[in-house]
Amino acid sequence: NINKNVTLEKMKSQKKELHEKERQERLAYLNAYKVQKELKRVMAEEEALKANIAAEEKEAKRQQYVLKQKEKVEAYRERMKLEEEQKAANKHDRLMSERAQSSVSSSDLLRLHEKNMKVVEKKQQQKQDMIIAE
Repeated sequence: NINKNVTLEKMKSQKKELHEKERQERLAYLNAYKVQKELKRVMAEEEALKANIAAEEKEAKRQQYVLKQKEKVEAYRERMKLEEEQKAANKHDRLMSERAQSSVSSSDLLRLHEKNMKVVEKKQQQKQDMIIAE
């Protein structure tokens, strides 16, 4: 009877150990599954962040390009304005020289100068309009 009790206790103990071992294995499997799932989530999040960074870098480069183009257009406009002013000054000097050599009245010369300045302004406006249209 004592042997039977000892054997029965031994079996119960082994059964408990087996049950505990199976429970530990299930917990380990469950933890591994959770870790793997979390790893996948973190990796997906990392990929999304990389994509966002790439998109932001691309947008920054685009904006930098647009800014450079605007600067080029502004420099071109300024150059055209200076050229037109130089042409007007040269024309004015030529007219003054011609006036000194001829007997044109100052009122005629003034009207001619104003007319020329209007033409210059009109041409400048047309060039600016063309630049803006481009």
